[in-house]
Order: sequence, then C-alpha cells, then structure tokens
Amino acid sequence: MLRKMSEQIVGIVKAYSVGEPDSIVVVIPKEAHGKLSEHPKGQRFLVKLDDRGRIIYEPIKKEV
Repeated sequence: MLRKMSEQIVGIVKAYSVGEPDSIVVVIPKEAHGKLSEHPKGQRFLVKLDDRGRIIYEPIKKEV
C-alpha cells in the first residue's frame, strides 16, 4: 500500500559549515520543530535521500 505524503513549506534555511572536512548544519525553523512531538534539541534524526534529490530528516523515536 502506498501512502500519499502531504507537504507544507514552513521557511527557507541556510546551511552552515562546521568542523572539518565538510560537515554542515541546517537550522530547523521554529514552525517545523513546534510540530515535533519532542523538543528537537538533542533529538536524533534519520537522514534519507529520495529519488528527487531531496534530503529528508525523520525524527527517531526514543525507545522506552
């Protein structure tokens, strides 16, 4: 079964270079992190690339 995804643009962000050799940091706009179930500070994300060249960050749920 295929699931249709819904998208909404919540802002434009800028990537910043940090450390060496080539890591970057991308800011999550407050409109987006406000919709997460947990505060994103320290939260881990699964990073995926789709066939359209998009980077997808998916929160990893903590196991209890």
